[in-house]
Amino acid sequence: MRLLAISMAALILFCVVIVTAQDMPAPPPPLGEDVTWMAGEWEGWSKGSWGESKDWMSAEVALNGQFVVFNYKSATEGQPEYNGMGCLTMKGETMTGYWIDVFRTMSYGEGKMKGNTTKMVWEDENGKMTRVTEKISNDKFKVTVKMPGPDGAMMESVSEMTRVK
Repeated sequence: MRLLAISMAALILFCVVIVTAQDMPAPPPPLGEDVTWMAGEWEGWSKGSWGESKDWMSAEVALNGQFVVFNYKSATEGQPEYNGMGCLTMKGETMTGYWIDVFRTMSYGEGKMKGNTTKMVWEDENGKMTRVTEKISNDKFKVTVKMPGPDGAMMESVSEMTRVK
């Protein structure tokens, strides 16, 4: 009798799993090459009002191709190392992303891709900034960031990254 009860419980559990799996929607198709081309390891530089930094970034496609996840480091002489990480994905025709960093910044961004250029507006507790990423080739890209400075005047930084892996 006990074996029958265990067998019935196993059968019911199996049926619940099958029914639940059938009701789950399928994830969207994986991101296309127009988003995932940044997967790899990158080195480069940034220039802005703080001076010039040496930068390193890794990017990987994650969660069955649904996101590109980034880790970023930047070293400027005489300043603590900057570290940040984030992810990007597509929601229809809109690129969306999240960014967190060592300053406990939590930013949300949205934007559009047009050809080899992506323009995103990011917002956090410090306000809004615009980030334009230009794919120069599969192994090089340029980023221009415009944001209000502490005095309210617009500041700009430029970065260039080259693939190393």
